Amino acid sequence: MSYQAKRDLLDQLISAKDVARLLGVTESWVHKLVKKGYISKTDTGRFSLGASVGGYIQYIKTGESSNLSPQDMMKEKFRLTKAQADKAEMEVQELEKELVRVDEVRRACSDMVSTFRTKALGLPSKVAPKVLGMASVAEVQACLKREVNEVLQELSEYEP
Repeated sequence: MSYQAKRDLLDQLISAKDVARLLGVTESWVHKLVKKGYISKTDTGRFSLGASVGGYIQYIKTGESSNLSPQDMMKEKFRLTKAQADKAEMEVQELEKELVRVDEVRRACSDMVSTFRTKALGLPSKVAPKVLGMASVAEVQACLKREVNEVLQELSEYEP
C-alpha cells in the first residue's frame, strides 16, 4: 500500500458508532474519551479513523485506565489489539480490492449517471430523423424501443 493510500485510509472520517465498533467499546465510551480529550470530533461530528485509534492507544498508554481491575485492563488491551487487527484487515481488503472507499463508489456512480444522462438527452436528436418518415405508430414505437434498449445496454456494460 502506498504511503498516500495509507494516509487516505487513516484520514477517513467515520461515525461514533464505527469508532465504538472498531475499538470494541460502546458509543458512550467513545464520547467519554472525547470529553477526556483522547479522541476529537471534526466540525461535522465525525471522527478520523487514524486519530481515533491513536487517541485510544494514548488513553491505554497513559495509564488513566489503570484504575480498572486486572480483568477490565485485559479487556481493554484485547479491544486495542482487536482494533489494530481490524484496521490492518481493512487495509488488506482495500489492497485486494475487496473493500472500496466510499468516495470511489460515489465517483463511479456519478460518472455512470452522467454518461446515462448524456445518452438519454441525445436520444431525441438521434431518433427524430429516423422516425420522421415512418408511417405507423408501431414503427415509431419499435424504433424508440430499439434506441432506448441500446442506451440501457451501454449502461449495463458501463466500466468506470
